[in-house]
Amino acid sequence: MSDQPFNQHNHGGHTPYPDDHTFILAQSLMIRTAPEWTALATPPQTLPAGTLVHYVDHVTTGHYRYVKTTEGTYLPTADLTTNTVFGADSDPTVSQVPNQTPVVGHRYAMNGLFRVTRKTLAEHSAPDFNAPVSRTFKRGATLPYVAKYRTAHHGWLEISHAEGGNGYVPFIRYVAGIAEYWGREKTGSKGVTRLIEPWTYTHPETITTTEDPRQSLVPTTDEKTGFDQLAAKIAQVAASDTVVIGLINDTHLDSYNTAQSANTLHDLKALSYFAKNYGLDALVANGDLNDGVQTLDRTILDIDRAVTALKTSDTPFFITQGNHDDNSGFARYENGYRVDQVLSNVAASNLRNRHASASQIRPQTSELAFYGKYRVPHSPVSLILLRYV
Repeated sequence: MSDQPFNQHNHGGHTPYPDDHTFILAQSLMIRTAPEWTALATPPQTLPAGTLVHYVDHVTTGHYRYVKTTEGTYLPTADLTTNTVFGADSDPTVSQVPNQTPVVGHRYAMNGLFRVTRKTLAEHSAPDFNAPVSRTFKRGATLPYVAKYRTAHHGWLEISHAEGGNGYVPFIRYVAGIAEYWGREKTGSKGVTRLIEPWTYTHPETITTTEDPRQSLVPTTDEKTGFDQLAAKIAQVAASDTVVIGLINDTHLDSYNTAQSANTLHDLKALSYFAKNYGLDALVANGDLNDGVQTLDRTILDIDRAVTALKTSDTPFFITQGNHDDNSGFARYENGYRVDQVLSNVAASNLRNRHASASQIRPQTSELAFYGKYRVPHSPVSLILLRYV
């Protein structure tokens, strides 16, 4: 089989996905009036995770990169010293591929209530016992927190102060692999003692197989041979008006769990490479694109990686809803219905539907729905996508 596609996109043609100058927040971010970390709007304004923001420019000052929004305000998009990204940037030239964050020192944004059962717990100015103590809580005190941290032998709650600033309270100690909790939690509608803590899902070893989703696949010799063989089989039965659709499902992409769960990004890039270079008319990611057992910020970044990889296909593609795609594995079943960690329909729509082809399949009944139909141009074929319930 030669390098020539078997149908050369006779129907829809290539669909380039240019930068649409949008940024999708992976965590809640406060609006800045200038590209400076301390230049907070007055009164403070916070945008929730999943929000899509249109911007006009990028600005880098100090340790941070910002976008200037169409309203003239600024949002931080990345911490350049730690290679931490705060959301999904549509511009591939400035978007970063974050390193696998280590267990120790990562901030997990989440809301909850913690009721102290130890005699006393001290609040520190940083997640460090050597940091100054600002106040002490007695048994029975209820602490609303906005994030969690893991240090070498302790877990910490981040407490937001009404007057500004944050404090840090230790809530769990690790001794020889055994967790000792110093209170009880209420998340959603459930009061629990032991949750699946977010760092449990971080693979203890560095995941070295994570790829850059912005870069098209460079196939190995074996992969190229496999692509050629598949194209030859399709060509044997294809007519001039044949419509060929690529289907993939249950990739369960998870960049933070194991090398295997991270490597499914390679599968998406392989499908995109085949679609672009051998002439598929459309692609469908049919549910469970991501695994849904990470915190919301990591889930949003994983979905962005998957969508970015599919965009390299230059082919219309569509993503349906599976039972893992709303992050329910982490948010509902293993963390006491932690509602702030569920991926909303708005956030999911922003992530999946910001590329051009999505507008062709959105049903008129709801712009947030993940079902509908798509008519392949210059052919009698339509794709009908149904929502998983």
